[in-house]
Amino acid sequence: YFSKNTKLINIPGVSSGIREINPQSFSKNDPVYFKYQGKVYYSATLFGGRGTPQIVDGADAESFSERKLSTGQEYGVDKNFAYCAGSKLNSSDGPTFNDSDPNYAFDKIQAYYPNCRIIEGSDGSSFQVIQVGTYAKDKNHVYRFGIVISGADAPTFQISGDSYMKDKNNVYYATQRHDEVRGEIYEVKKIELAD
Repeated sequence: YFSKNTKLINIPGVSSGIREINPQSFSKNDPVYFKYQGKVYYSATLFGGRGTPQIVDGADAESFSERKLSTGQEYGVDKNFAYCAGSKLNSSDGPTFNDSDPNYAFDKIQAYYPNCRIIEGSDGSSFQVIQVGTYAKDKNHVYRFGIVISGADAPTFQISGDSYMKDKNNVYYATQRHDEVRGEIYEVKKIELAD
């Protein structure tokens, strides 16, 4: 949680900022974000590569800091916006950006899921993770792996075991199956007639 009174502190062994690196002497051991002559640069490791550093358009070098989730998401923030894989996340808010969950990130405006995906229709100001990496909710929706559980009542939604959930209206069952073309498919089904 960040407020206007929050101060960033330096913790030994933890980088709170980004280093000044000349792109011409850039090496694969350098961080994914770095700055040079007042600009922020990004070099991709996300999506399988480490390419030529590119300027992060619009990033404020003075306030920019790198973030990295345990899933490998390459987030960064400045005094205005959040960035993922070197691109600005539209309508994001850097000062309130929270990436403490291994999959979900959010700010006061909206929520995000891996691979730089904005969760459409999410409300960042009420967003909360209810099961690490899997379930989250906001004032309007409940999400499983970043996808809306259709018809779920967010205020009363509860997890009732490994695969079962409930709200004031329904009981749900979560499934997972493998499809040769689409990969892993996650579904939540309403159990008809369950109380």
